[in-house]
Amino acid sequence: PATPQNKQRLARWLPTVELKLKTKGSEAMNLALELRPDVIYVLGDGAFTDNTVKELLAREYTRTKIHTIGFNMKEGSKQAKAFEDIAKKFYGTYREVSEKPVK
Repeated sequence: PATPQNKQRLARWLPTVELKLKTKGSEAMNLALELRPDVIYVLGDGAFTDNTVKELLAREYTRTKIHTIGFNMKEGSKQAKAFEDIAKKFYGTYREVSEKPVK
């Protein structure tokens, strides 16, 4: 929940996160799938710089659902389609979000 305490915790933690200009998700997704969770949530701009999408789409489905959340993706873009395809393959959902406040 977005409580004042959790917001303060986030404000302290966020500056410790290393900023990277490349998104190599393959290793992280493989590790996550090895844990055999019920569900995985992937939030990103879809700009993987490795073979994450190709590898996920080539995998056989297991019981793990993958929900994808596209951040600031253009509708119909290559990145949005990749997130939609991953969600569909793993019986998840795809949703688009942006930094624009909801009115």
